[in-house]
Amino acid sequence: MKAKTLAIAITTAMTSPMIWAEVTPADLPSMIVSADFRPNDAHDTPVSLTTIDKDTIDSRGAQHIEDVLNLAPNVNVSSGASRGQYFQIRGIGERSEFQAPLNPSVGLYIDGIDFSRSGGAATLFDIESVEVLRGPQGTRYGANGMAGTINLKSTEPTNDLKMKFESTLATYNTHAEGIAVGGPLIENTLLGRFSVHSYKSDGFMDNDFLGRDNTQNRDEITARGHLKWLATDDLTIDLNVLHLNIDNGYDAFTLDNSRNSLSDQPGKDAQNTNAFALKADYRANDKVQLQSNLSYSKSNLEYSYDDDWSYKSQFDAGLDPYSGFDQYKRKRENTALEFRALSNENGRIFADTTDWTLGVYVSKQRQNLDRTYYENVLTSDAVTGYVTKNSYETVNTALYGQLDTALTDKLTLISGLRAEYWEADYKDSAGLSDEPDDLMFGGKLGLEYAINEDHMAFTTLSRGYKAGESTLNLELVMTYALLIQSHYGI
Repeated sequence: MKAKTLAIAITTAMTSPMIWAEVTPADLPSMIVSADFRPNDAHDTPVSLTTIDKDTIDSRGAQHIEDVLNLAPNVNVSSGASRGQYFQIRGIGERSEFQAPLNPSVGLYIDGIDFSRSGGAATLFDIESVEVLRGPQGTRYGANGMAGTINLKSTEPTNDLKMKFESTLATYNTHAEGIAVGGPLIENTLLGRFSVHSYKSDGFMDNDFLGRDNTQNRDEITARGHLKWLATDDLTIDLNVLHLNIDNGYDAFTLDNSRNSLSDQPGKDAQNTNAFALKADYRANDKVQLQSNLSYSKSNLEYSYDDDWSYKSQFDAGLDPYSGFDQYKRKRENTALEFRALSNENGRIFADTTDWTLGVYVSKQRQNLDRTYYENVLTSDAVTGYVTKNSYETVNTALYGQLDTALTDKLTLISGLRAEYWEADYKDSAGLSDEPDDLMFGGKLGLEYAINEDHMAFTTLSRGYKAGESTLNLELVMTYALLIQSHYGI
């Protein structure tokens, strides 16, 4: 049975002064992307790239990145939760996360903040653009970009006062309200923008056993803030702040693939995050540009579900059924610092033919997991269960560089290299501990040829990498086997 959804979206934009003009194809602005080290027009960026602008996001009524990723070829998203949280590009990526920690193959960045392990954070209200980069991004993004990266950029504040209001009504008791306000706090010096959005829905599942229609509900609040300080003609400082409060239900499993659940213990898919990114862009002189980015995020997450998809007395007692509930609570803390130097117009090297980039990157990520599994066998009234814990901490340190060399007026050679040292510390309640480390290299070689003003041809050979997966995953499988043996006595 197909549900027909009626959505009413009201969006207003106020600018001062108000100007109306006939728009022709020549008036349409180019999409500026940050796929490479220097912002560039999308059609001049030599990478397999899909850009999704705010008009496309609004026209689809998209609330989350899962609603627009199908526009990008060779890109998939899987959920295993209330929202799509795991990404695959060209067949490479993760589909779920349970007890084992992830070193992701596809990076997710929101305003320069790394959310590669937390795809549920990718809500779309007041997002200016989504950039999907396919293929290894070893020079720019390192270990998180083995298969590609996804970048979300929120709307920038400007010197014009702009306001936006959006309201949505739909079936399943769905409603959403959002407001965004941006403009000058001090004209030509301090600009700001703030937005807040709330999305609520009972969801499309009915739990017939509990008599509820909201066990697969969505309750999401997103708040963004952006301050841009034009300190001098040569120095710009940006502060982006993000708050997420996601408290979704998770009750999607049914034995007959219907929308009628019979679970007696519906789960949750929750995330509470506070994050910021502090960026500086300084034109030191006509030879060198200096950039820095400090980001931090702290998240509490819960993922849980009814393990048997049913209620306790649903089946014949002779089948020895059970009632199970699986819960994963995570605490994540990520810190990253990056410094970068780029050549300006008079800083080119090799007889004024080559733009250069040099950078250093350091990140520290920490995750603590508490997993609780409950079971209740029909032949006993006692609820039994066990708790497993693990902690996982990684430190990444990288040096990278890139040269863009003009061989002719139309032909450019791109060469990039990144060296990254990764070290991890893993401990769990089964007594297993390990401290693996890895030295990894990635980069690219490419040729870009400008056919004319509107067309470009390019070819790229790129290398990505991923840290320590094979060794660590083997050890986690061994840990799980020990837990099964301890719990069931086998």
